[in-house]
Amino acid sequence: MRNIFEKIRNDNLSALLLLAILSVIAYVNSFGASFHFDDTYVIIEDTLIHDIGNLPAILGEYLHRPILRATFALNYLISGDSVAGYHLFNLVLHIMTGFLVFFFIKKISGFFDMESDNTFPLLASLIFTLHPVMTGSVTYISSRSSLLLTVFVFITILLALHGIKKKGGTRYLYFALTFIFYLLSYGVKETAVVIPLLFILLSVLLFYRKKIYEAKPLFILGLLGASIISIYLYYRYAGLGAVIPVDVRVDEPILSNWNYFLTEMNVIALHYSQWILFPFTGPNPDPDILNERTLFDFSTLFSLVIISLLMLVAVINLKKRPIITLGIAWFFIALAPTSSFIPIADVAVERRLYLPMAGASIVLAYGLYNLLGCMSEKSWLILCSVIFVVMIAFTIRSNSVWATEVSLWDHGAKKSPNKVRVLNNRAWGYYLAGDLETSEKYYLELVKRFPEYPYAYNNLGTIYSTYGDHQKSVAYFENAVILKPNFLRLRYNLANAYIKAARFDRAIAEAREVLRVYPNNVDFLYLLGLALEKKGKIANAKAIYKQVLMIDPKHHLSIMSLKAMK
Repeated sequence: MRNIFEKIRNDNLSALLLLAILSVIAYVNSFGASFHFDDTYVIIEDTLIHDIGNLPAILGEYLHRPILRATFALNYLISGDSVAGYHLFNLVLHIMTGFLVFFFIKKISGFFDMESDNTFPLLASLIFTLHPVMTGSVTYISSRSSLLLTVFVFITILLALHGIKKKGGTRYLYFALTFIFYLLSYGVKETAVVIPLLFILLSVLLFYRKKIYEAKPLFILGLLGASIISIYLYYRYAGLGAVIPVDVRVDEPILSNWNYFLTEMNVIALHYSQWILFPFTGPNPDPDILNERTLFDFSTLFSLVIISLLMLVAVINLKKRPIITLGIAWFFIALAPTSSFIPIADVAVERRLYLPMAGASIVLAYGLYNLLGCMSEKSWLILCSVIFVVMIAFTIRSNSVWATEVSLWDHGAKKSPNKVRVLNNRAWGYYLAGDLETSEKYYLELVKRFPEYPYAYNNLGTIYSTYGDHQKSVAYFENAVILKPNFLRLRYNLANAYIKAARFDRAIAEAREVLRVYPNNVDFLYLLGLALEKKGKIANAKAIYKQVLMIDPKHHLSIMSLKAMK
């Protein structure tokens, strides 16, 4: 064992090979995991990515994560709708990020005058890649945004760190590449705004190490990057009408800035810390977290104390142990876009920990690394082996939870038994699996517990429509529309249900009511034409179908309906 350890600690290739092998072992059972959450919107329903020839158009939509979408377009070209190819791509990115964490720590350790072998960098990169909480980013396909952004963050920083050691034109070439990758990172995910803050953090740490020559260009890069943020936010607001677009799929109220900040203190201290330090209960796809309203709640005060102590530790170690300061500060900076004063509908999700985990991994690895001086090398190696075997085991277990919609939301319902969205997703998971009886049972329980939740009625309508009980289906769709009359998807389902139930006049009335507000909505125009056709008003139906094709010449259903009428 000692000979193997000596080879790994002194040979980069051996260390990286170990990292890759253990990562594959931890994630190989994720390759069959189904699509989840936004995967439907990001992959199945984003028709632009289905043709690689659309790549120029994708890259031209700079405010819509073009580089991320380009990777999905490439994946779709190779894999189509098969999930295995997407999981393989995510795992490759995850392993690549582990490599970058390794090289970043080796590079920064040199600036901090730490030992230069592979022991500490490898510990940190192994914690990063094998930690069970990372399944929320790696196994959930759409969370590739977190993986790809982290790759860009480390490439950007490593280019800068290499550049400050160079001279003349070579130095400026590195800085130019740094700036290019920084700009490109905005095409991956909006949280690229943290990169300038990370540059400033590194410059401060180097300044306190009296490395002024290295600190100055990093500080300038940070300020330059910060200036780009305002320009980016301006164009984002101009192009989208908001810096953070409202997610119409999320019906939970957005908190005020202050209430969100209080809630996020609890999230960081009581939830994220638990997921990092005690990741033994499996993934939490949709945690049920109380919204905090006052600073003087015990949990909020306790969270404030925990966060303050962590920040104090960072300040105390600024000179003597800057690697600790780096890890803690990195964690909070990387969390800032989602866990500060900027309200987001979901107050906590595991995938937001991906980039922050680099900082947490540094701190955890540093503690583990220093145990080597307190125990024999053999005992220390056994301890490390046990830790990483346990991590791998729980990561494999977490991947099995992500296997299907049923397994994920059954697990989620155990963790958040009173959250309506979780219970809805569980019932819908059974519907997708073809178990209509169990799905119906869960939805009937849901409408009893949450009678004001429209999607439970809508989905019960879908179930009864699948059964062929169209009258019962209509009744549930009507309840859904009463509760949420301005949601067009529910109105569409109701109008369609009227047609299936042969209540054509009601379908026509429903479609026309929507068309008064949205006269060019092809979905409702088509339903209007279909209802008229079913009622025997063929000429009127033809006119409507032709109107649809004037708006959307490729509308398949209208084309087929007109052909059938000839």
